[in-house]
Amino acid sequence: MRSCRNFWVETVVDGGNTCDATGPRGKDGGFVTTVYVREKGGSAKKVTIRGFATQADLLQLHVNVEGHDSIVLEVTP
Repeated sequence: MRSCRNFWVETVVDGGNTCDATGPRGKDGGFVTTVYVREKGGSAKKVTIRGFATQADLLQLHVNVEGHDSIVLEVTP
């Protein structure tokens, strides 16, 4: 059985045959994922997702959609 990490991120892109998956190495680890969208001939950041462990050992997910208030989800491990 695989060890369970605080967070596990899987990414599948349409047309791809593989899935990229990863998680932090330690129990205090976290992640940041940013989604960019093509816009006006360039790219613009649209969504940022951060996951981390707080000092109180709670796991939090912060979802920020550009131009909107952040959403904070607290996860009990």
